[in-house]
Amino acid sequence: MSTLYRKLLNIIIPPECIMCGKTGSWICKNCTNLFEPAIPECFLCRNISNNYTIHKKCATKKNFAKIRTERSIVCWRYNSIGKKLLSRFKYKGVEEISHSINELIKQHPNLGLIKESINNSIIAPVPLHFIRQNERGFNQAERIIEALSGLEGVNVEPIDLFKRVQNTEKQSCLPYFERLNNIAGAFKLNDSIKANNIVANSTIATSND
Repeated sequence: MSTLYRKLLNIIIPPECIMCGKTGSWICKNCTNLFEPAIPECFLCRNISNNYTIHKKCATKKNFAKIRTERSIVCWRYNSIGKKLLSRFKYKGVEEISHSINELIKQHPNLGLIKESINNSIIAPVPLHFIRQNERGFNQAERIIEALSGLEGVNVEPIDLFKRVQNTEKQSCLPYFERLNNIAGAFKLNDSIKANNIVANSTIATSND
């Protein structure tokens, strides 16, 4: 569905809040308070950690050491409203929800810490296979990057760091022990890009145990 068509459709049939059904926006002002901000913590053990950094002792657990990730920034808990929001945005192709997500990011209580963590980095969306992107109409990770790169005082460079070369099963449908095998060989890295700070962006963080 084209962007112009969606805009015309929103005029004829205004969006309704995904939680309470109030007309006017996908997330009304009252329901915005239902989002539970995630505190800065280690992605693996869920204990407090400065700047969302993964504890060194945790980074050696299981297969996580192979990923060599320094930190994982999670903005909100995956509660009922988060599930509904991402279901509409990610799986039902409602691209306009990206504007609501942009506003949520700007209002995040740890916005300063998030900005500090991603500043002076190149930021790459986790790519979709072209078949899945054609099904959805857009890559939701790219829309979130647009919000991050537009934050005041943040210097980030959006870039296509890698591409999807295999159309794999959806990660959300698989148990943890199958997820790493599912995406093995699914991406091809752009070897021409050299950088010290790289942020890979997606919508849901699940593989943490």
